[in-house]
Amino acid sequence: MNITEVLIAIIALIIGIFIGGWGTRMYMRHPFRHGPVTGIEGLVGKEAVVTRVREGFAEVTIDSQIWAVIPPEGDTLAVGQKVYVRGLNGNRLDVSREPLPKNKISRGRFT
Repeated sequence: MNITEVLIAIIALIIGIFIGGWGTRMYMRHPFRHGPVTGIEGLVGKEAVVTRVREGFAEVTIDSQIWAVIPPEGDTLAVGQKVYVRGLNGNRLDVSREPLPKNKISRGRFT
């Protein structure tokens, strides 16, 4: 092996390390092209527990947060019952008794 072959091998190794590091960084930053899900998008599809029932609305707890909910049409909720978030209506959550199908839950702007 002469000096030229050694230098080419070293340069190829350095370039490979930089390209591999860049590719790994991009994959770790955007693994599936989904941004972080926050706000109401992060609540849709989650399970909540009814903690208080009042006339016309109820309160639920999701991730240690208390939210007012609109009961499903013509349905009453009971304390301790599990419900699933469908969306937001004003400043109250819209809930249902059945979980949403996985394909109906939006997870960010790329879905």
